Parts: sequence; structure tokens; C-alpha cells
Amino acid sequence: MHIDDNFILKYKNFLYYRIKKEGIKHQDSIDDIFTEVVVRIMKTYKGFDPERGNILSWLLFQVKSVTSHYLEKRKRSKDMMIQGFSVGLEDADQKDTILKVVLEGSRVNKEEGSNLVQDLIDNSTLTTKQKEVLTYKIINHLTIEEIAEKRGVHERGVYAMYERAYGELLKGNVEEDIKGKSTGTKS
Repeated sequence: MHIDDNFILKYKNFLYYRIKKEGIKHQDSIDDIFTEVVVRIMKTYKGFDPERGNILSWLLFQVKSVTSHYLEKRKRSKDMMIQGFSVGLEDADQKDTILKVVLEGSRVNKEEGSNLVQDLIDNSTLTTKQKEVLTYKIINHLTIEEIAEKRGVHERGVYAMYERAYGELLKGNVEEDIKGKSTGTKS
């Protein structure tokens, strides 16, 4: 068996289905991954041995490999943009705006972006109060004044906590990435 247009057409629906099952939602991303999978299939098909497994298992492995690489690359790119844009920004609203631009620029819709940021906050080592302030500010779009009123504390305290928490959140993710690369593990 050899790779040609008929082979690709035969397995096209399977490949698209598996890419979507990997959690990719946006059509542009799905199309990009599909193209990369086809290129990988064409490059590596000579190494496929039908005695070691069936074609669908091999194709699934190709989809998982390409999708995993795509998501890691996107995460690294987004983290680098967040880190680069956050350096030297004094205004909390500027940081929120940058975070939104990065998320939108990564083809993440508003709901998915909020979910990603909420997961980032929830899985961080921040205190419960810091997580609450970040969630109110970034996810719920409350002002510092509204958060202070809701929590019954002074605005300066909320602002200081927000700045500290935001900085620790970014620093923690960058350090985690660096530690993962130096030890060879994924973060």
C-alpha cells in the first residue's frame, strides 16, 4: 500500500474526528493539525509495519503526536507572550488587556479563554484569597473598587494583593516551564 490522494481521502474523516476528540475546537487549528498529520504520514509511512498493528492505530498515534506537539508549542508561545508583555507594565488594567489579546490571538474564544485562565488560577500555588481576587478581576471583570466592597477591605489592599498574585501566577508558570525543560518532564 502506498500513500496517495485516495489513501488520504479514505481516512480524512477519521483523522478529522480524532483531531476533534483530542480537544481541538477551532476549525483553523483543526485544519492546521490535519495538514501536519498528512505531512507526517507521508514522511513516516515507510516505517509502518502492518504486522505490528493496524493502520487505524498507527494513524491515531500520528494524530496524538502532532496534536500534542501543536498544543505544547501554542502553550509555550502564549506563555512567552504573556511574560514578555507583562514585564514593566504597572497598570493592572493593561495586564488584563494584554492577557485578553494573547488569548484572542491564540484563537481562543472568550469562554475557553476564561476557562483556561480559571484553570491556571485554580491550579496555582496562590492562597485562596489571591485566587479569589484574580478570579473577580480577570474572569468576572470587576474593578478594584468592586472587589474591595465585596470583600469588605480597602482598595489599596485589594490592589496590592492583585499585583502580588498576578506576578506570582506569571512567575510560577515561567519557573514551572523552565524546571520542566531542565528535568525533561512536562509541566
